[in-house]
Amino acid sequence: MKKIDKNSISVLNLDDAQSFVILLIPMLTIIFAALTFKSRYEYLEWVLIGTSVLLILFTIKFFVSIVENFFFYKNSRYTLTEEFLLIKKSGLTLSESTIPLKRVQHVDIVQTFYSRLYDLYQVNIYTAGDSHNISYVTREEADRIKEQVSSFVIEMSEEENE
Repeated sequence: MKKIDKNSISVLNLDDAQSFVILLIPMLTIIFAALTFKSRYEYLEWVLIGTSVLLILFTIKFFVSIVENFFFYKNSRYTLTEEFLLIKKSGLTLSESTIPLKRVQHVDIVQTFYSRLYDLYQVNIYTAGDSHNISYVTREEADRIKEQVSSFVIEMSEEENE
């Protein structure tokens, strides 16, 4: 089984940090405003307490995400055979998908903003009922997966047409 690229940890952490900062800025603004005007309005003390508790919870969630990203890298694998694609992903929960190649309808390659920094790609595989992805692979590996899956799909459609 092949592993995803180690830089996936950095990409996932950057994505989580962005979400954390987006939540952090308004919370700190509310805390600052509540501290500034607390003497004028009694209810602002409760706003300050509530926002501080939320800030603590979001900070804990951010650090749990960092740990989960490490486990995601360590436990994510994939295998491509001539008949199926097996994808195992695991952060704090385990997900295992076996995709018969004869059910694949479409394959594409995507690169997210943070993935560009590390030249990593995501291969999306679409079947009739679902979609699956292999994230954080090199361009060569993404092209290889796409080519192998696409060639199998083309062979299957040619066999059906005969």
